[in-house]
Amino acid sequence: GGYSDARFVMGRSLGAGPALEAAANAPRLRGLILESGAGNIRRNVERRGLLDTELGARLAAAHEAKVARISIPALLIHGEVDTLVPLSTAETTRDLLTGTKPHLEVIPRAGHNDILWVGRDQYFTAISKFLSDAP
Repeated sequence: GGYSDARFVMGRSLGAGPALEAAANAPRLRGLILESGAGNIRRNVERRGLLDTELGARLAAAHEAKVARISIPALLIHGEVDTLVPLSTAETTRDLLTGTKPHLEVIPRAGHNDILWVGRDQYFTAISKFLSDAP
């Protein structure tokens, strides 16, 4: 019925965590897309004052090591003026994805919840290109 074995995983906002988990543990995936992703555990642990604890430091390090092991192509889409999940979070996640040569698509003037309205054409062009370029 037209089924293709090509599968991609996408996570938005807090959904970045489960998407990163799937990308790290599902070898048959062809790509990872994160939109406005809150996938930086270190930031969350630090904001709660737990980074200086042994558990917090181990949690952050384990998460970062897992993200670094991801080897599928990755696209990160983020609003330039996102105040809920700052652009720096996407930049950190991009830098952790060392095995994927990820692309970070920044939507100018977009925040966390208006990214589609502000940058619809850029958003869908980036996804279309990513899907067509994926191995």
